[in-house]
Amino acid sequence: GRSVRAITQLPSIGQFLEARFSVPFILLPHHHLRHPLDARKTLTGTPLVTRACVDGCGSVRMALALRMSGTPPIYTLGFAGKSAEEFFGLLRRSGIKRVIDVRLNNVSQLAGFTKRQDIAFFLKELCGAEYVHEPMLAPTKEILDDYRKDRSWARYTERYLALMAGREVESHVSRALFEGQTALLCSEPTPDRCHRRLALEYLQSKWGGMEIVHL
Repeated sequence: GRSVRAITQLPSIGQFLEARFSVPFILLPHHHLRHPLDARKTLTGTPLVTRACVDGCGSVRMALALRMSGTPPIYTLGFAGKSAEEFFGLLRRSGIKRVIDVRLNNVSQLAGFTKRQDIAFFLKELCGAEYVHEPMLAPTKEILDDYRKDRSWARYTERYLALMAGREVESHVSRALFEGQTALLCSEPTPDRCHRRLALEYLQSKWGGMEIVHL
């Protein structure tokens, strides 16, 4: 497709994105955008990857890789540390129309506005989005309890991925569930130690053709 040239060039990042993902890219100063996805208002394409990088002067810039085919990525987000305004505002700005909840327990009082009945209502009313709970992608209580005791992320990852393989989730979870603007929901504020990332990376390895963006 048509290339979009960088407004502010960082050749090493641009070359990496084009070589690794075979997509055009654009680099914008962070202060130009109230939110990375605001780029949609002025640019053609769907953001593939959003990353913060620091140039030689120490200013933060957003690197936006754009896929010109228009195929939306699969998003993930966690609710911990976010107010309701921040959480639902982020979903609206990202254009999310389906939220797939991969928590084992979605009725805990600690979940606040993301308890099952509440979040289904809020998503419909505030975002025009559908709520789906998919326990096939949740860890077992035993795996969660053991992780809370030993805090070994390596062991948790190994057991969770073995669980996904044993359940053959790639065959039992419909790929159609991920069509359109979809986000996986869990509680952890970042994806690095959250099974929402592991779930999508596992499905990506089985299905292929998936791009992942962590909000």
